[in-house]
Amino acid sequence: GSIDEVLRSMDENLFRTLPKLCPKPRMLVCAPSNAATDELLARVLDRGFIDGEMKVYRPDVARVGVDSQSRAAQAVSVERRTEQLLVKTREEIFGWLQQLKARETHLSHQMAALQRQLNAAAAAGRSQGSVGVDPDVLVARDQNRDALLQNLAAVVEDRDKVLVEMSRLLILEGKFRPGSNFNLEEARTSLETSFANEAEIVFTTLSSSGRKLFSRLTHGFDMVVIDEAAQASEVGILPPLSLGAARCVLVGDPQQLPATVISKAAGTLLYSRSLFERFQQAGCPTMLLSVQYRMHPQIRDFPSRYFYQGRLTDSESVVSLPDERYYQDPLLRPYLFFDITHGRESHRGGSVSYQNIHEAQFCLRLYDHLQKTVKALGLGKVTVGIITPYKLQLKCLQREFEDVLSSEEGRDLYINTVDAFQGQERDVIIMSCVRASGHGVGFVADIRRMNVALTRARRALWVMGNANALMQSDDWAALIADAKARNCYMDMESLPKEFLISKGPANSAFPSRFSSGPRGMRPGALRPRSFDMSTEHRPGTVSEEEKSKHHSNRKD
Repeated sequence: GSIDEVLRSMDENLFRTLPKLCPKPRMLVCAPSNAATDELLARVLDRGFIDGEMKVYRPDVARVGVDSQSRAAQAVSVERRTEQLLVKTREEIFGWLQQLKARETHLSHQMAALQRQLNAAAAAGRSQGSVGVDPDVLVARDQNRDALLQNLAAVVEDRDKVLVEMSRLLILEGKFRPGSNFNLEEARTSLETSFANEAEIVFTTLSSSGRKLFSRLTHGFDMVVIDEAAQASEVGILPPLSLGAARCVLVGDPQQLPATVISKAAGTLLYSRSLFERFQQAGCPTMLLSVQYRMHPQIRDFPSRYFYQGRLTDSESVVSLPDERYYQDPLLRPYLFFDITHGRESHRGGSVSYQNIHEAQFCLRLYDHLQKTVKALGLGKVTVGIITPYKLQLKCLQREFEDVLSSEEGRDLYINTVDAFQGQERDVIIMSCVRASGHGVGFVADIRRMNVALTRARRALWVMGNANALMQSDDWAALIADAKARNCYMDMESLPKEFLISKGPANSAFPSRFSSGPRGMRPGALRPRSFDMSTEHRPGTVSEEEKSKHHSNRKD
């Protein structure tokens, strides 16, 4: 039972006079993809929260969804924890049950002792009264009473957890009882529900929030928080909203990628529009979270000015971070654009996607250079994400990094498409733009995809692409002009010899008809891009990665 129920059972008058303890709210946290959900979960597990007394508080959490691959998520997965219980032997179950019974007895004795002390303190306070009593004595008396109350609440919570754990073992006990009607699937369902019921915060994807497990919960949710809400369709957000929470918080960025819709007819009918965007268009007030806690100021500079009209500011935690020691290397500065002039885009096997082998090889060389530098300086691990707009380039990168990915070092390396990376972050992001011809840049030009790619890095962002090709897009032309103006641009001539890609028939330089500077812009000029969310809806450009792989990221 709750602390209030315990106090009522002691003395109704005492219950009325004691200060009320705020109950812990139950929260459901959702995101469109497993990756984004696990990113949130990992942060909560790593950092916790700050409570009212400015102490770190780590709530009980649970992850619902069997497709999660992260180690943090697996540790609190209701499915994984259930399976771990189901394989326990009879001796393990009965031995653990005896330990829990002993623990419950001990906690019950503690509860009784604290109840007696609380009653005694209340009786002493009533007999002494407050008239004519030294104020310091009154303060000390109240502090003693409140400390006893907090201790009692903690013991009650601990005992409740023990009782819940015992109830799970009693479910499993039936498996070893002769003549019992034990049903494995019913037991699995009951155990999963028990883990989800016990958690203060449940993490799951939007689609998994529609699972039957949630309809079986005896404890509902006070609040639903939906992250990356601008990336979810209105229909996709309905499952968590149907669970009866009194409050819902939508967190998202309509200036990044919207929901992926394959059908052109559905896109025309605004199926890709998010609930976040609908509310915004309807005039509902939105709160801009203008303080950013992720990016190094040099990484933040261009996205803030170009996508957010210069409104982003750096948190104290970002500003106060010392520079990374590897910044001293001219190739490993916080923000760089590498002009890979000799790379060449290509198709493969009839695919409509693109790859650029030289960019993939350069990514590997730069990654190796970072790792060697980090080791030489004796630094801790650095998490790295390598992203690209194209699925074919993703496969090319995976081939180049095959040895790294199969090593221990590869555990801190993540390679995926830009679309799949939305909602995530890494210490270092290396981006391969791929396009290197005079026939346009395809959906690389989608400004929202560009925004996602440029805002994933914490400490360093290294973009590689063919500047002449990318400048066919006004937005990329602005980025390249900005990189040159800020001395963040590196061409082939400024690279060490070991980074140079040898020339050959298949990778000749670009024809001279491509201009070397941004069209119609003076060097260093930056034209901010604004997103008019109140006018006609513009569905996102759908990449071929989305068409073939989208559901593997969303499905649970």
